[in-house]
Amino acid sequence: MLARGILLAGRFEIEREAGSGGFGTVYRAFDRRDERAVAVKVLHEARREAADAARFAREAPVTASRPSVTPLTPSDATQASMPLASQSA
Repeated sequence: MLARGILLAGRFEIEREAGSGGFGTVYRAFDRRDERAVAVKVLHEARREAADAARFAREAPVTASRPSVTPLTPSDATQASMPLASQSA
């Protein structure tokens, strides 16, 4: 679990955990660059192997293409946390 105040990819400040599943955890965060609330999905540490990381990177454009999902914000997927962020309601 990431602590409140942790900064991911130099811009996403963690506020709280929003949910968790088998693949990763979603956090409510604040995007300092765009000055808005976002949801940030972070892979579980055990899922950060190459195959899982590649699947996670492929998930972003697929998820963003769904009409019911807010498009994902580009983020630094090379960090150990590999965050993906989407606009939060």
